Amino acid sequence: MDKGFQDFAIYDRNGNEQKNIYGKVMNSTMNKQENNSTSTLEFGVALAMASYPQYILDFIKKFLLDNYSNNDLANVYMFENINRENIFVIEYTLVIEFNRKNYRILVLVYLPILFPNYPPELYIEKTSNIQLNKYYTDGKISPEDLKINLDYFIKFDPNTNNISEIIDNLVINFTQNFPIYKDNNSNSALNNLSENAKCFFDKSKAYLVQIPKIHKSYSTNFQNANNSQNLDKFSSVNFKTQSIVEVKEPFNDNTFLQYIRKQTKDIIGYNYLEYKDKFNIKGNLDNLRNLDKNIKKKENDANIYKKNAQLKSQVEALKNIKIKLIEIEKSVEREYNDCQNNKKSFFDKCDEIISIPNPKDLEYLAKIKVMEDYLVYLKKGFEKKIVSLDDMVNITRSYSRQIFNMNYIRSKFKKI
Repeated sequence: MDKGFQDFAIYDRNGNEQKNIYGKVMNSTMNKQENNSTSTLEFGVALAMASYPQYILDFIKKFLLDNYSNNDLANVYMFENINRENIFVIEYTLVIEFNRKNYRILVLVYLPILFPNYPPELYIEKTSNIQLNKYYTDGKISPEDLKINLDYFIKFDPNTNNISEIIDNLVINFTQNFPIYKDNNSNSALNNLSENAKCFFDKSKAYLVQIPKIHKSYSTNFQNANNSQNLDKFSSVNFKTQSIVEVKEPFNDNTFLQYIRKQTKDIIGYNYLEYKDKFNIKGNLDNLRNLDKNIKKKENDANIYKKNAQLKSQVEALKNIKIKLIEIEKSVEREYNDCQNNKKSFFDKCDEIISIPNPKDLEYLAKIKVMEDYLVYLKKGFEKKIVSLDDMVNITRSYSRQIFNMNYIRSKFKKI
């Protein structure tokens, strides 16, 4: 492909191809390569293979038939994009006059999955070492991948699908300011693009779609009987073509709601795929999972280390408790042995264990307690009429006087 585009295809003012200094048609090499390397595909089979949502296929079919069945300046291809989706790519051949010569510029139109809800993507096809005219580097055309910014030319209108109008406007602008020129500088960014760039179009990996030649009719049915027969030929296995004007069911609130739901679902799905490819969701998710696994592993290791430290401290505490218990056990054993070896009486041992600071005070206290107990029993004897009143009074006075005297003596012991 590079050889066919290096000189650009040159035409004279009558539309005839000019020959170069070697007497050969300039674009004949490229035409041969295209015809030999590109496989063809019937229109019905291409529709069956397409990845567009089912509710859009009827529109896509009508759009391609209306615009490219008799268009000699455009070829329609079936191409698998990086998302493994089969989409239609239209290659326009623009004949641009420059310095009184006609040059051929190829423009690629990628129809996205949700076309026409999403605008098409237009690129100048790069088939050789070229550079972009500085006039277009201010945002009109990307110098990095030759993508055409429709905002600077004519915006895409999904209601009229004005691709033809966009192409006509490009021809006018390219005629006023030729967009590209040959440049063999291998160090330039444009000449070092990846093969996945959309401005490259490898026709050996695409299928040339055979759009049937249909004569347009102005009848109310939009097609005559012969055209209907031709359309029937485009049906393939597992795919049923439908009439362009066929309405499956009346258009009401329910069908409109169903259409909106399908459209919303497809738009969300398409945006998700776009977002997924742009932000590498799967790769980031795997990285987060690995990071989470590593963090949990480190936490487990830290917890195990903490548990080991706790267990070590507990073991040390148990060892200390064991030592103290052994000491207590030995002490009790010694006391037991001492008791066994010592033959003293119980009262003698009590005297050794119990020490009385003042034995005389204890003696007075014991007498007081005995007298108090005696007076209690004396009162009970009087209540039961065993003791007379005179005896009880006399004895109570006598014992009370003694108790008073003894308490007085004890009080003197405490001061000493």
